[in-house]
Amino acid sequence: ETTANAALARAGGTMSGSIAMGTNKLTNLGAGTVNGDSVRYNEFSAVETTANAALARAGGTMSGSIAMGTNKLTNLGAGTVNGDSVRYNEFAAVETTANAALARAGGTMSGVIAMGTNKITGVASGTATGDALHFGQILTFNSNAGAGGAGSELMTVTGLLATDTVLAVTQTTAGATSLPMIGYGAPGAATMTITWAADPGAGAIVKVAVLR
Repeated sequence: ETTANAALARAGGTMSGSIAMGTNKLTNLGAGTVNGDSVRYNEFSAVETTANAALARAGGTMSGSIAMGTNKLTNLGAGTVNGDSVRYNEFAAVETTANAALARAGGTMSGVIAMGTNKITGVASGTATGDALHFGQILTFNSNAGAGGAGSELMTVTGLLATDTVLAVTQTTAGATSLPMIGYGAPGAATMTITWAADPGAGAIVKVAVLR
């Protein structure tokens, strides 16, 4: 009777101590439904499979894509190498810089460019007011020394073309009488008429700057 009273009824009951199962197992368990229930092998195996396929909280490498829907990732660390995600503030800073930059396809500047001692290369020939001119369009030619003898002289200007647009004519060397030049005519083929108030004397030289 004492042994029977200490036994667990087949109808069930509450244990007052532990059961040492050795290497034996419990079979025909019902499925666990609340805290404290034992679980069957198939229940544990399903959870184990899910856990093995999950990304550990300590981190790891994904084997597929994550479809975020409209959700977002928060508390990201700052990206430092290729392949890192970037935080919104990092992206926003780059976006601000990009929006303020001039597209390679062209556009309109809103400020001045200080070139320092650098140059712009590959500039097309200017054709309209406001266009930049490249170095090959602005040319300068020195005349031969004038012979003197009159208030105007047809000077030889080697390299000058009749189609050139004259930008400036300056006297770089005065003639024997030291008179300044007072005017010039249209360009010709390697010639230009220069005028003085009187005979400048021999030796006058002018420089002609043209747009070509």
